[in-house]
Amino acid sequence: MTRHFHQRLFYLLTIGMSAFLIAGCGSSRPQDFKLPLTTPYQAVFLDNGQFFYGKVDQSLSGFLLLTDIYYIQGSQDPETNQVKNILIQRGKEWHSPDRMFLNLRHVVAIEPVTSTSEVARLIEKQTNSEK
Repeated sequence: MTRHFHQRLFYLLTIGMSAFLIAGCGSSRPQDFKLPLTTPYQAVFLDNGQFFYGKVDQSLSGFLLLTDIYYIQGSQDPETNQVKNILIQRGKEWHSPDRMFLNLRHVVAIEPVTSTSEVARLIEKQTNSEK
């Protein structure tokens, strides 16, 4: 075989491998990864410092769907200056949201809310008081 044939073969293989790698990289996006969610509720931390507790649904490409959402609101007693943290369920706001779509680029961490945690106990207490 000639040197010219080997050069052409090399270029064709290089182009073919490059196309294969580019196509493969496109299908293994981070948002296609399924998290091993083992608890009913998860804590979702955002890059702006906010965090929410809720049920994570991973079905949307590029977004995280969060339902049954809670957050902590702090209030300070003007007389004692003590801060009291209260668990608030989303949906009580004027627009009554029942879900939240979070851009995955802004999600810093997702952690399980264990059934023995204070957050899980407060969620269960609120759920039982609404029945």
